[in-house]
Amino acid sequence: MIARFLPGIVVENLLKVLGDWKGIRTGDYKNSDIFSSTDRKVIFVNSGRSALYLALKGIGVRTGDEIIIPALTCPAVVDAIISSGATPVVLPVETGSFGLDPLTLGEAINSRTKAIIPTDIYGTRCRISDIAEINDGRAVIIEDSAQVSPVELISWNHRHSDAYIMSLNFDKHITVGGGGILILNRPGLFSLPPIDRSIWQDVDDLFGAGLQRLLMDRAVYDGFLPMTAGREMVSDGFISREKVFNLLRSYIENNGYGDEQRDELSKLADRYSEQRSGSRLANLIRRGLWGLIRPVFPPKPEALGRVSEMGNLKRGLFNMSIKYFENDRKLRQRLAERYYMGLKDVEGIWVQRWQGDVLLRFSVSLSDRKKARVLAKRLASVDVEAGPFNYPAPIHRIPTYRNYIRVVGKMNETERLIEGLINLPLHSQVCEDEVDRIVAVVKGVATERG
Repeated sequence: MIARFLPGIVVENLLKVLGDWKGIRTGDYKNSDIFSSTDRKVIFVNSGRSALYLALKGIGVRTGDEIIIPALTCPAVVDAIISSGATPVVLPVETGSFGLDPLTLGEAINSRTKAIIPTDIYGTRCRISDIAEINDGRAVIIEDSAQVSPVELISWNHRHSDAYIMSLNFDKHITVGGGGILILNRPGLFSLPPIDRSIWQDVDDLFGAGLQRLLMDRAVYDGFLPMTAGREMVSDGFISREKVFNLLRSYIENNGYGDEQRDELSKLADRYSEQRSGSRLANLIRRGLWGLIRPVFPPKPEALGRVSEMGNLKRGLFNMSIKYFENDRKLRQRLAERYYMGLKDVEGIWVQRWQGDVLLRFSVSLSDRKKARVLAKRLASVDVEAGPFNYPAPIHRIPTYRNYIRVVGKMNETERLIEGLINLPLHSQVCEDEVDRIVAVVKGVATERG
C-alpha cells in the first residue's frame, strides 16, 4: 500500500546522513548551518511547541493577553498559548490556502491582542502580506511554519513576519526525532528568557518519543487527555512509556468507539507495545546514562516537557540532512503540480492553492463530508492510504480546549472544509502514474450523484 506520509529524509537517506556525519566533531555543525548566512537570530530547542512558547514569553505575553490563531492548526500551538497565560482567539480559515482568513482579522484585533500566529498549513504559505497589512503593526506576527521546508523558508520574503516557528518532529520534511527552531526576523522585538540545557531530555528523544507524541495528540483531539498529560508522563526526566501505553488502552476501551475505529486504535496500541517491549536494552542503557548524568546535572522542573536547548547531535543531524533534501524537494514540487492541475477545476472539492510550494502533503476537501469518508475507503481499496493525517477537527471543536479559547467569526464553511479534508500521498514512494490514478479516483467520487 502507498503510505499516506513519509518524511523528506527517508531511511536510505538517513543512512547516508549518519555515515557522512560519523566523523564530524561536536560543534562543527555550526559551520554547515543553513541559517548562518542570515542576519536573523536562530534558536534550536527541544520541540516546535517549545519554540513557540519561548517566542511568546519573549514578547512578554501574560494572563489577559490574546493570541489570534486559525481554526486549522496544531494543538501544540494552543498548548503553548495557554501555557503562556494568554487566551487563544480562533478565527475561520479560507478555502484557498486553508490558512487564516485575513478578512476576519479586523473584528478580532483589539487592545489585548499581543500576537497573531498564522499557520502555513501542509507547506502552503498563508496570505501573509494581507495579514500584515490588516494588522498594521498592532500585534507581533509569529508565523507557524512547522510544515514548511527549511530550504524554502530561507528564500521567503521575511518583511511581513517577525518570527518563524519550525518543527523537526517525526512527521515533518526533515526529522531528527523531535526538535524545534525559533527564527527571529526582528530580534529587537524579543527578550528571550534563559533556555535550559537538558541533556537527559535530548538522550531520551534519541529513543523515539515520536510515536508516543502521535498517540497523545490523537487522544487530545477527543478530549481524553488533559493538556498537562505530557508532563504527567515524565518520570525522572524521561517519558514513561508504561504510563502512555496504559492511558492509550484506557482511551480505546472507554470512549465508545465503533468497531472500525477501535480496531484502528488497537493497531496503533499494539504497534506501540511492540516498540516498547523491543527496546528493553535501550531502556537499560538510557537508565544507566541517567544514573551517571543525574548527580552532575540535576534537572530543573521547568525543563521537563518545556523548553530546553537542542543538543549538538540533533543539530548536526539536521544540517547533514539538508544536504540530501534537494531530490525530495524537486519530486514534491512535480507531484504537487500534477495533483493540482488534475483537480483544480473539479466540481465539489476545494483544492489547496499551489504556487510552486514544496508541500508536506497535498490536500483537498470534499464539500460533502460523507464523500470524504467514501473517498478514503475507495483509495484504500486500490492500496492507497489517504485521510486526515493531521488535525481532523477544528480547534474550537476539540473538547479539551473549549473553556480556554474565544471564537470570532462564522465557522460553518471552516467546519465543512476541515470535516471533508483528505491528505493525499506526496513523498518519495509515489510516482507520477500513481498520482494520475489517485486523481482519477478523487474525480470519480467527487462527481458521483446521490
